Amino acid sequence: MRTHTAKNIATLFLAILLFSANVYSNSESSIMEWYGNNNFSFNETGNSLNVSINKNPWESFTLKIDNKEILNNPIVNIDIMTSEDITLRVDISDGTFMSSNNVLVQQHIIGNSMFSKMSFDFSEVLSNVELDENAFLIFIVNPGEKFTGEISISSVKFTVAEDQLENNNNNNSELNIFPSPATSFTNVVIPDGTFEQIRILDMTGKIVAEFDVTYYSNTTYRVELDQLNAGYYVVQLTSEKSVLTNKLIVN
Repeated sequence: MRTHTAKNIATLFLAILLFSANVYSNSESSIMEWYGNNNFSFNETGNSLNVSINKNPWESFTLKIDNKEILNNPIVNIDIMTSEDITLRVDISDGTFMSSNNVLVQQHIIGNSMFSKMSFDFSEVLSNVELDENAFLIFIVNPGEKFTGEISISSVKFTVAEDQLENNNNNNSELNIFPSPATSFTNVVIPDGTFEQIRILDMTGKIVAEFDVTYYSNTTYRVELDQLNAGYYVVQLTSEKSVLTNKLIVN
């Protein structure tokens, strides 16, 4: 299970931000609920959210997201536009822990006044963030530096890696598992046949647990999850001729 670490500077800004924030939201738009202090202002033009920034070195603005969405689809895809070159760092936080305590996820964006599609992969850090309730994306433009300017965001979408999607699409059928999201256990429905193993893989493709189910044909097998960190996993039921697959979220 994860070890709690001290809050870093950006986490402290988040704690202050959520109690004294300029809030922007529009339920009729793809743009969701955003927070920023008085050094950030938000306005919408068409389908784009424009963020005017006059920030101090470590100030950030925040997007509140669906915790199940990020657990299920850990790659954040953002269409973003800026008129000048910037570095954009994006962190995931549960309000206490920041993903940047373990892994820095950031992109350099060319300022060409055109929308560019940027992807931020959080597959490696989700197990360290407690996303049972709260989930936030923290955006820091030019970390550690002052910045005055404007950026525009036209969409924020959550996906899995292309190779994982291709792997899922190539399977003969979907595996029936319940519950998911799960906490301490999940049940895997094993159809009639010659299935041999249940495998649980993390987002890097590493096998983190295996179970021999050779003699469990046409039954439901209970899988204990106490050894797994919270996060997104893939469950495979394998035989010599086929592989059944489904997603598993562990809270």
